[in-house]
Amino acid sequence: MSSPSSTAPGAAALAGWAYAAPTAVIVAVLFVAPLVLVVVMSLRRWPLLGPARPNFPADYTKIPDDPLFLDSVLFTLRYTVIITILLSAVALGLALLVQDRRPRVGFFRTAFFLPGAVGFYNPLQVRVAGEVTSGVSPRADGGLRASWRAVSCCPTNLARTFAALPAYVATGTDAGLQLHHPTSARVEHDGFVVEVDTEMPWRGAATLRVVQAPDRLRVLSLRLPIWAGGGTAEWCRVWAPGEEVSVDLRMTPRWVEPDPRIDALRGCVAVERGPLVYCAESPGDQPPLTRITVDTSRASEVVDEEIAVSATLTSAEDQPWPYGPRPRAEAEAISLRLRPYYQWGNHGPATMRVWLPKG
Repeated sequence: MSSPSSTAPGAAALAGWAYAAPTAVIVAVLFVAPLVLVVVMSLRRWPLLGPARPNFPADYTKIPDDPLFLDSVLFTLRYTVIITILLSAVALGLALLVQDRRPRVGFFRTAFFLPGAVGFYNPLQVRVAGEVTSGVSPRADGGLRASWRAVSCCPTNLARTFAALPAYVATGTDAGLQLHHPTSARVEHDGFVVEVDTEMPWRGAATLRVVQAPDRLRVLSLRLPIWAGGGTAEWCRVWAPGEEVSVDLRMTPRWVEPDPRIDALRGCVAVERGPLVYCAESPGDQPPLTRITVDTSRASEVVDEEIAVSATLTSAEDQPWPYGPRPRAEAEAISLRLRPYYQWGNHGPATMRVWLPKG
């Protein structure tokens, strides 16, 4: 009588690891590694150009004040609990259905596998046209973003812009390097390597640091924006690694006026600071921007990333429509906070104005 065959414990364990290895690799590459990368990236500030810099714990201390944080957590929990359980239950039910030997099981098997074969598998993950998904974007959630166009020009324009971005930032010639935009970057040309360190557009200070330079005369130039006086700053010398040049561009808020031939903007002003345009935003129409005028004779104040300007809020009075004498109304002096134009709509539906009437 032959005895049953046996497998050594080491061989069985090795076989188990071999079966589990593909799944472990997939989980490590597609889940663990991205999770670790997200944590690492959250500890640093990543500009569009230039090296990343430590930013811990600034990002984390702002979390309690972010109105979108709690919404995103709740959305993730709802998705995990509802969708995951639902998909698991549906998948298990379908699996049992196609495995059972009953009449018309062939029909269910065909209906189950055919969508995957033709490219429409798992339609639950496809976003329904016109559906607004909570937590994706405050602008989209508030109906402030334009609907999708048949011609998708934005992605192609972004791809074209990013491809040409290095040439917009800097160029190199036989004479040296020309920096066209004061932004954090590392520029290399013909053995001449310069690192630009700046916090534009929030602060105007910039440092140009020579990392590597040929042993001959080279010109390093920086184009000065119009809002900083215009022109070009040049430094010509035989550079040595470690040399630095510092510049400080004027970043004070400024009032700008439209051409008087623009009827819709006559009597209005806008606020700029550095390369940024600012706007007044009024969530819930509080305060109502239609009853606000600004005082350009008084200095504005920079508060964090916003600008505070002196303004006057008139009381609400019945106005004859569409024309009539202007009613007498009480006026209240207020401080109006302006935020960068690119941030408008990120705090929910709101009225917004860039051009503000002068008082």
